[in-house]
Amino acid sequence: MKVIDGSTVSMPDTIENQIEYPQPSTQKAGCGFPIAKIGVVFSLVTGATIALFIDVLNTHDIKLARRLYSFLKPNDVLL
Repeated sequence: MKVIDGSTVSMPDTIENQIEYPQPSTQKAGCGFPIAKIGVVFSLVTGATIALFIDVLNTHDIKLARRLYSFLKPNDVLL
């Protein structure tokens, strides 16, 4: 059995991170941190991470989930 879950992570406020993962537009420039959205497939039996995708904050969870489908095998049970 496998589980797909998503979350967000904040990162150090470096120029490279701001370019790749800009902070939310609701934050004043220079007053926030870059935030990325992550999607993960992990084993419900062992808790091991099987796959991870990282994208920009405004990426929809469904888009991340679709990118993770390739890590599912026939007869897998997905929660």
